[in-house]
This record gives sequence, C-alpha cells and structure tokens, in this order.
Amino acid sequence: MTRIRVVRDEARRLPPSGVAARTGAESPALPLTHHEILALVAPFTRRGLHLDMAASQREARILRFKPLPHPPSATQALALESRLTLEVATNDRHRLVRQVWDTTGLCATATLEGSDLEIMLDQLDALPVGRQIDVVEGVTVARSYRIDSPPAAGLSGRARGLTGGLLHAGARLVRGLGAGQDERAPGPAEDKAEAEARTPPPDQSAHPQPMLQGAMARVAGVTLELRTDRFDGPVVPLRLAADAGLRLRIPEDLLAVIGWSWRPLRLLVSDWRGSIRVAADEPARTADIEAKLARTIRHLARTLATPPAEFHRRHRRARWRASLQRGIPLLIGLLILAAAPATQWLPLADDSVLRMLIFHAPPLLLMGFFMLREIPRIELPPIPRALTFPAWIQPDTPAPTTRTRTHLGGSVETPAHAAADRDPSPAGGSDAG
Repeated sequence: MTRIRVVRDEARRLPPSGVAARTGAESPALPLTHHEILALVAPFTRRGLHLDMAASQREARILRFKPLPHPPSATQALALESRLTLEVATNDRHRLVRQVWDTTGLCATATLEGSDLEIMLDQLDALPVGRQIDVVEGVTVARSYRIDSPPAAGLSGRARGLTGGLLHAGARLVRGLGAGQDERAPGPAEDKAEAEARTPPPDQSAHPQPMLQGAMARVAGVTLELRTDRFDGPVVPLRLAADAGLRLRIPEDLLAVIGWSWRPLRLLVSDWRGSIRVAADEPARTADIEAKLARTIRHLARTLATPPAEFHRRHRRARWRASLQRGIPLLIGLLILAAAPATQWLPLADDSVLRMLIFHAPPLLLMGFFMLREIPRIELPPIPRALTFPAWIQPDTPAPTTRTRTHLGGSVETPAHAAADRDPSPAGGSDAG
C-alpha cells in the first residue's frame, strides 16, 4: 500500500518593523482610530501645535505635526524650523522626535520616550532649538540629543510610597540589629533618618539631562561627523570626509595638535577616522563633548583657511608633542622587555607575592591590554615634517587599472597599485609624519 505524506511548509514570518519592532510586538499593531488621535493630539493642540493628517501614517501609528518656524533671537543666531513626530506604541511607551533644520537643510533631532505626553512636551521645551543647531566660528553645527528621564521619575505616587515604606522598614531592621535589642527609644538622628526614608524621592521628570547622540558640521568643504553612544565610555569616534569626487589630503596629526585628548587620524578608504577622549559619565560627558567639539571646529576652520605649508610652522611644537605621545605605548613595551631580565637578580622568597606576580606577568599584561577602553596602537612615532602639497582638498583622479611596460621579451601589464606602492608621497601618508 502506498503512503502519501503531506508536509505543510509555512511561510516564514518577516521581522516586525516600525513601532512593532520597537515595542517587541510579534503581530502588527492596529491602525490608529479617530478617537485615539483626538486624545493623543490634545496636549499638542493646547501648545499651538496642529496635526498634519496628510503626512501622518495611521497604519504605522505615526503622527506628524505641522512645521513651526523659529525666527532669530538673542539666544538663537539662525532662522530655524522644527517639526514633531509622535510614534504611538501599544504599550503606552511612545516616542517623540523633534527635527530642527536651517535654511541650508542641515538637520538635527531630539528624541525621548515616555507615557505621559504632557511631561514629554515639557522635557522637549526645556531643550531650546538653538542648542540643536548653533553657529561656532562661523560654522553651522547640528547636534542631536536623546533625553532620558531618571528611573525614579517614572514611578507613580503609590510606587514611591511603597518604596519609602520599604526603606523605612529596612532602616528599622538595621537599627535593631546594630543595637542588639528589639525595643528602645529612637534618638534625634534616627528620627531624621526615618523621616528621610519615608520621604519619596524628588520627581525630576521636568528637568531631564539631554545626552548628545551625534553632531555634524561642514567646515571649508570638509564634513565633520561625530557619533556617540552611551556604551562608548570615554572615547568618541569622529569622521572627516570631502565631497564626492574630491580627496581630502591632511596629515595624521591634524587634530592631535589640539591637545592630549585628540587622537591621530587614520585614512580608511576615502574617510579619515579619529577619536576624542571625553568624560565617561553623564552629565559631564555631554558637556565635555560639546566643548571639545567646539574646539575642534575652531581649529579646523582656522587651519583649513590657510595653506598646508603654514600648518607645520604654526604647530611645530604641538606636532612633536603629538609624535612623542604616539610613542608612549612602544616605550612602555620596551621598558617592560628591558626590566624582565633584571628580575632574576631580585632577592625574592619562595612564597613572595612579588614572585607570583612576576611569574604571571605575561597573562596579566595581556588581560589588562584588552580590558582597556581604548586599545593603544604600538607603532614607531613618525617625525613631523613640513607639508608640501598645495591644497587640502584635491580632485580625486583614480589611477589607471593597468600599465603597459615594454621590454625585450614583450609587454607586461603592471597593476596600478604596485606603482602606487613605489610612489614616495602617497595621499596623506608621508606628509602626515
């Protein structure tokens, strides 16, 4: 008897997108109804913000509001325009995004999440639009922020009361254990501690601290882009690039001459990548990034406005300092190698802790090397030399793919990169020093 087996092959589900992807919902969210839209836009309407139904997407649960102009003022140098976008989530964890742009099209964003739209609008109003797009040394800078509320700000009154009660009970338990008895009259200091334990934490939702997410500026035809992440810690990467069809030719220590916090640049295909060392914790981290970003823009504006030959003359001492700074990792490695043979003459006992540390020094040093937030680059520091190229930005003329070379036995095609390797002055390499 012949058996027939039927196998059902279900279509593979596509990953959720939009609001469903952010909220973790497996099934697509239902479109917004008119009653939901009226309830959501009420806080915005009271502030003079009107819904743009033509630009909104009910199926994707995205509401967009009409643009709002911001004329120049005493605290705002440019004429700006802003627009709000509300991503409505099914779990009442909405996302509000404010886009700000100037007349040239440079755009910056401010993003925050929450459940109370009134509080979210208050937090967004606390961040002026002039801080998102500002002018530094005649250069327009677009800065994007993320606003995170403190953990205690999202607690309700009942939750704060329960937290205060638990803290009060814990304080009484610790006091009883420390005194060694169950009942005794509390002192004045204990009454104050109990009062502080019962007091709920202050609600700081109205004044959150904005955290910088990224920044972009155009300085003399060069695009400066900076992207930050809360997990980057004390290191913030940056990128320098020219427009399409052009080549940026700069030395590696172009930004390192500013100070110890600026690292040398590296050429990656057509972009120059570097980093800046900043404070590790908020809110000092955002303030430090803003201050060092302003110093970087001022330095670039003044440097790119002069010929490349002036760079070595103006920053001769700073270039030598930056070169010696690049040699510190190599110097530390050489000192460790030089000190290793001398350990055999140290009078150490068999059970000495120092002997154990010396014996396990290689794996400990290797672990410490990879545990660093910023892995050092071990290299031979270059010698600063004067720049000989005529301009910072040059046309990008790609070399031909092959070159024909004729000899007695015939013709041989030589790849262009082989000839470029023999070029004594590649783009940005030898002049970097």
